[in-house]
Amino acid sequence: MLLSIKNAVNRYGFRRRDIILIFASALLMALPFFSPRLWILTWVGLAPLFWVLEERSLRQAFGAGYVFGIVFCSIVFYWLFHLTTWFSFLAGVAVVLFILYLSLYFGLFGLSYALVGHRSISFKLMMIPSLWVTLEFIRGHFLTGFNWGSLAYAQYQNLALIQVADVTGMYGVSFLIVMVNYVFKEIVQKILRRDNVFYRELLKSLLITVIAVGLVLMYGFYRLSDRSVNPIISVTTIQPNISQESKWRPESWEDNLDQHIALTKTAAQEKPMLMIWPETSFPGFLPQDLNLLMKVKQMMQKVKIPIVFGSVTQKGGQYYNSAILFLSDAKTMQRYDKVHLVPFGEYLPGRWGIPKPLQNIIPVDDFTRGAELNTLSLDPVKSTQGSPYVMGILICFEDAVPELSRRLTQKGAQFLVNITNDGWFKDSNAPWMHVQSTVFRSVENRRSFVRSANTGVSVFIDPYGRLTSGVQNNQGKMTYVAGFKKEDVVLNSSQSLYTAFGDIFIYLCFLCILGGFFTSWKRTKNSIC
Repeated sequence: MLLSIKNAVNRYGFRRRDIILIFASALLMALPFFSPRLWILTWVGLAPLFWVLEERSLRQAFGAGYVFGIVFCSIVFYWLFHLTTWFSFLAGVAVVLFILYLSLYFGLFGLSYALVGHRSISFKLMMIPSLWVTLEFIRGHFLTGFNWGSLAYAQYQNLALIQVADVTGMYGVSFLIVMVNYVFKEIVQKILRRDNVFYRELLKSLLITVIAVGLVLMYGFYRLSDRSVNPIISVTTIQPNISQESKWRPESWEDNLDQHIALTKTAAQEKPMLMIWPETSFPGFLPQDLNLLMKVKQMMQKVKIPIVFGSVTQKGGQYYNSAILFLSDAKTMQRYDKVHLVPFGEYLPGRWGIPKPLQNIIPVDDFTRGAELNTLSLDPVKSTQGSPYVMGILICFEDAVPELSRRLTQKGAQFLVNITNDGWFKDSNAPWMHVQSTVFRSVENRRSFVRSANTGVSVFIDPYGRLTSGVQNNQGKMTYVAGFKKEDVVLNSSQSLYTAFGDIFIYLCFLCILGGFFTSWKRTKNSIC
């Protein structure tokens, strides 16, 4: 990684000041992902990078963006290197390659910035944020997508600001952040250079930015003041804190299940309407491990409360990462099979073209993609008649994919559930970065979210993105502790604008980019003629 940075410095001819500004920018943008109290840094952290990108050749601008990306991604996603603990040195190589791949998007942004760098301030005020969020969108979809580290996520506790996500999605927040950074850079640059050129145009851009931020905040406070009354369902989330070392050892399966059952029996005394276990919380495989399944059914007969749990299921020689809903009769079962699998984690892309010896050193067994993104209901008979107890389950990182939560909401889910196991990344900030995604899915679709995570973070999130409560110990620690928490979860049947129309904001940004480059090409053509 350091070699890549050094090569970029030598190749693109950056001065020491440029490198300091790039590193400072990457650090300022990364810090809020470790502490949400530092969210304000996101609003100025891109300015040093923008300064470096001014009046650069396309090659230099790409290099500046690429170095920024390497530093930023290495800091924010350091926890990916914990995968080497569970797998091998090869996993570390894969993580390095992955970070270099993610950094390409920042390099492409630098290149794009240079392409429009000669245009007016007001032109770039719209164009630069559009370029950034369009690349964020592509990164979140290309090769199954990875949108972690998006600028909006660093604002997940800035509640008034993020309410606009029910209209624009998460990308509207990222757009606003880039806009403010650009105007801030222009102001500082003109002050330091004592440059009075385009002063009036800068004031106009500043006014537009202030109005945009003001309108977004006004809308946010309006949404947060909502006092409408909705039906509720009492839910208990279980956090067993099973060590990653013992989770996949067959000799530990019975003890692991007993730990889940003990927590559940204690939690049942509070009489919730639903209890939720994490991803793959059922040890073994369904339906083969009948003795373990019988223990779950015996527990169900005692507590008589519906329960959701994760399990690896097998059918016709194919394996699925599934969520199982057992109703209180311990007989009726519904199932959802994960539809968005993690490449290199749950399947090996292009396995058919990889030589057999190389396949053997890549420790990945293929899961099968679920056939349908379906909801689950506590009362399947009444669910078609408007029963409010319909939920959408998202397994592992599926809640990081905005489209899945949106589609589940469209299918009638009145609250959403995420079951996950983030224990792969140890006691890092990865679980909290996962929560950032969940918060935005709540706001985008105006749905409550219940998270059940093996090692944390197991929390309740209301339709406005507020973390209302969660599993924690006496010291307030929410990761790597065992426990349970009951909460009344608000149900909702209405659809937000984002749920109804999706990422129309991104399409508008894309049209802005096409229009901008078309006018630039036309102006260049006319000047030549």
